[in-house]
Amino acid sequence: MDIGIIGLGLMGGSLAYALKDKHRIYAYDTNKDSLDFALASGMIDQVCSSISLLFKKTNIYFVCLYPSAIIQFCRENCPLFPKGSVLIDISGVKESLVEDLAGYLNDHIDFVFTHPLAGSERSGVEYASPTLFRNHNLIITPTEKNKKENLELVSRLGEDAGFDNISFMSLKEHDELIAFTSQLMHVVSLALMDASPKRADIGSFIGDSFRDLTRIAMINENLWYELFIKNDQFLIQKIDDLVLSLNKYKEAIRNHDESELKKMMQSAKATRQAIERGLKE
Repeated sequence: MDIGIIGLGLMGGSLAYALKDKHRIYAYDTNKDSLDFALASGMIDQVCSSISLLFKKTNIYFVCLYPSAIIQFCRENCPLFPKGSVLIDISGVKESLVEDLAGYLNDHIDFVFTHPLAGSERSGVEYASPTLFRNHNLIITPTEKNKKENLELVSRLGEDAGFDNISFMSLKEHDELIAFTSQLMHVVSLALMDASPKRADIGSFIGDSFRDLTRIAMINENLWYELFIKNDQFLIQKIDDLVLSLNKYKEAIRNHDESELKKMMQSAKATRQAIERGLKE
């Protein structure tokens, strides 16, 4: 199958890599260096120097752009796509994006919204990996405009890319869950670094727990600003929930309340164990 990649960063490059064994990959990006690197690295089969050239190669496209860039791209190009084209979004917010693109969701193209739950603290096509999505989760959020056959196509492509689990859920359900499982985790990591002791030798005193909790503080601020702001209501709600929980721990520690502290620890451990069991089923 011929597949087009629009936007060759970490995610677009990794999708190209992951799909190349089973599909022919064409790529378009405004950054010529990214295109040259991808071609030289063997992650794509052919560079398309213009979007019109990409249109001649295929009618299936992964749109691997920041949310604001997706909107601008669609304003400029959606009417030009060949009729019957399938566009596959991979961004981390859904409800607000679908609202912004409502005018382009019609019978001319089928825009399928997905979210690969994989990534890296690094950005750029030079960090793309053919195994980035292996054993990870993919969420597909159908709209009433999507055709069943195209949703099935995207699911198959997800399997080809190496995703271990592919789920379907509503736009709202996605945004509420991701506010907790992804966006809040980044806020916590950033806040931990903001609260860290300001001493040059702190690296001599850290262990795996610190490394694991703060790795994602090495963040792409341009992307994550958009993700935070475009899902602000759900994310603020999750931050408030976390603050309430932290205050419970603070009070139990202040009061030396052994019973309450152990009870909360046991409850947290049981919740985490239940998640682990679910992952293995």
